[in-house]
Amino acid sequence: MEPVKNKNVLISGASFAGLTSAFWMVEMGYKVTVVEIGSGLKMGGTPADIKDQTVDIVKRMGLFQQIKANRISLERWEFKMQKTLPSLPF
Repeated sequence: MEPVKNKNVLISGASFAGLTSAFWMVEMGYKVTVVEIGSGLKMGGTPADIKDQTVDIVKRMGLFQQIKANRISLERWEFKMQKTLPSLPF
């Protein structure tokens, strides 16, 4: 396989996958541009469960301590019951 001559890369999307890909490609010497349709990075959203192989990856990225320091903890569980629907004959 011949070495890559043009080391410019465009990544569409600044989600977990896009930013992680950009990180590793920069580490490999690529010049990376990330484009995102949103107006900026999300400051909230659904928490991600970081465990198993993901822990090893974020440690290699040098992000583990920062992620650990910013983690959220569960204060309580709350269950809501939806209205019971009539059973259907099958």
